[in-house]
Amino acid sequence: GKANGVADQTGSTRQDKKTNGASVEKATSENGAVAPPLPVTNGNDKHDPRAPSFFKGETLVYEVRFLGVAAGTAVLSVNDPITYNGYEVYPILSTVQSNDFVSFFYPVNDRVESYLDARELYSHRINIKQHQGKRKRKKQIEFDQAKHKAVQIREDQRETFDIPPKVNDFLSALYYFRAQDSI
Repeated sequence: GKANGVADQTGSTRQDKKTNGASVEKATSENGAVAPPLPVTNGNDKHDPRAPSFFKGETLVYEVRFLGVAAGTAVLSVNDPITYNGYEVYPILSTVQSNDFVSFFYPVNDRVESYLDARELYSHRINIKQHQGKRKRKKQIEFDQAKHKAVQIREDQRETFDIPPKVNDFLSALYYFRAQDSI
């Protein structure tokens, strides 16, 4: 793997660093799968986006801690490619769930699903459903990469925005950067 907290090709894991009192630890591949070896390059070759450093079926499970206390679980998973609006995409799923103790005071139940273009690694759609404490939020954004427009639907309000070519949402951006040889 190329990012902290990601299971590498040998199946070993690394720990992420603490930020703002919270930390994410114990990245594991839940299904025991090991990433296929990446192609050998001379260091000058560009990364082939058709051979990303993540793989279908990859599931990363993290223990979320706040001030050193276990607070819940975060899971990132790459599902099998599907066809969406004529494009092959990876459905990328992120869930965060507070544990029973934290949920008593401040329940967290978040689900984010992004449709990542399997060839070019940009976003086609993101669905966000969050429950944090008493606050609930639901939002969907469709990215029309050909017309450079995004349509956001939130609370029955529809807004259209101009977007740059090959734009990513926050979740697909994580996987885009993982696929880059160097930044």
